[in-house]
Amino acid sequence: MDRQLIAPTVQLHERWLKAHAEWGEGLHEDGFGLAASDEVESPEGFAAWIARLTAESDRGTLRWILADGQMLGLARDRGMERVMVVCLAGNAASARTIEHNGGVLAEVRRTGDHPVHQYWIDLGGK
Repeated sequence: MDRQLIAPTVQLHERWLKAHAEWGEGLHEDGFGLAASDEVESPEGFAAWIARLTAESDRGTLRWILADGQMLGLARDRGMERVMVVCLAGNAASARTIEHNGGVLAEVRRTGDHPVHQYWIDLGGK
């Protein structure tokens, strides 16, 4: 299966809504920048959310994974030496996946009411 990392885009509204419905509302939403005040059901609300994420891009690079490219290839192509990947503290499957791909736990932070593990993945020399 080919995967791509892409910048959030309004063109994926319908696909995003479908994926969000499969996940359901909950703790994972903090990890992808969705605040309680964001309304993403309507095209206008979704566009406003994407605009906010884009405006906050100085804080980090947010990418969505499209199933059917290579994971982290985009970061290497941009000359990044390392990337931060986060998951909820209780998400053992995501933590194992991150660690399997070279993630080193750097910090545990609270996002709202939820502890979040922050991992660094070193891309240098790979």
